[in-house]
Amino acid sequence: MSLICTDVITPAFERAKKFMLPFNLNLWLKLGFLSILVSSVGFNLGFNYKGAGPSDFTSLSNLWAQHSGIMIGGIVFLLLLGLFFVFISSILSFTLIKSVDTEQVLIKKNTKDTFSLGMSYFWFNIIMGFIVLIVFLLIALPFILPLLEGGKPDFSLAPILFFVLLAGIAGLILVLFLVFVKLFVIYHMYLTKKKFCSSIQASRDLLKKNFKEMFLFALIRFGMNIAITLGWVIIMLVLALPLLLVFGILAGLVYLIYLGLGTVTAIVLGVLFGLVALAILIVLTILIAAPIEAFITNYNLMFMKRMLALKN
Repeated sequence: MSLICTDVITPAFERAKKFMLPFNLNLWLKLGFLSILVSSVGFNLGFNYKGAGPSDFTSLSNLWAQHSGIMIGGIVFLLLLGLFFVFISSILSFTLIKSVDTEQVLIKKNTKDTFSLGMSYFWFNIIMGFIVLIVFLLIALPFILPLLEGGKPDFSLAPILFFVLLAGIAGLILVLFLVFVKLFVIYHMYLTKKKFCSSIQASRDLLKKNFKEMFLFALIRFGMNIAITLGWVIIMLVLALPLLLVFGILAGLVYLIYLGLGTVTAIVLGVLFGLVALAILIVLTILIAAPIEAFITNYNLMFMKRMLALKN
């Protein structure tokens, strides 16, 4: 018996190829730009612990005592900046899906058509962010309270291991839930035009009835992500040598200018060369992301369309 998650791979690839070829620079840039904006913003799921010592906690406590106002202002600024990027990512998630589905990257029109869905997804991300923050603060409470009181937390092995264990379990649950949302819920929202709460319930019911199909689909997507990452690394390695050669020539040119025309001119030209090099890297990243996103989004769309057809 054939599986939907494997049956739609070739059609998704053919549809993406038809959409992306012949090469259209404007289309590739817009689609790649959307892809980068959507995929580069999200929850940081890495619960990282480095080998900190008591001196690190003491320094943090002293810093808080001396500059609490500045630290609070910085935290507020980062939160507002984060909210802005989460808003953009949430709204453009559906702009991207519709652009691939309709094969028309009309950012303004597609954003307007899917804005209500994006706002529903945005509110989910906000609520989810607060839940993650509260859970993390509760887990880290034994370390945070002494810092706020100007003391030192218990840095023995037992509380550290307990914190890492709880953080790991919470992180795993969060990752699985967000994968479920990213792979199934937002596509259900787009295809049915329903808001997040309705779609998550419907997607949950769909998962119960088609667990094997959806689980295998998630595994295939995971494998694709690994392959894409490896491919990205290979491409960057291939590009690294000529890029390093070009940067070396530019650096030598800047040095010669420094010897002949002085420091100020060399700095100005060095900054300009650096900006040009950065722009080239950004454009290359966008162009690489465009066809990958076209295939992945088509694959997700085709799979969910078949899932919903089975349900109906």
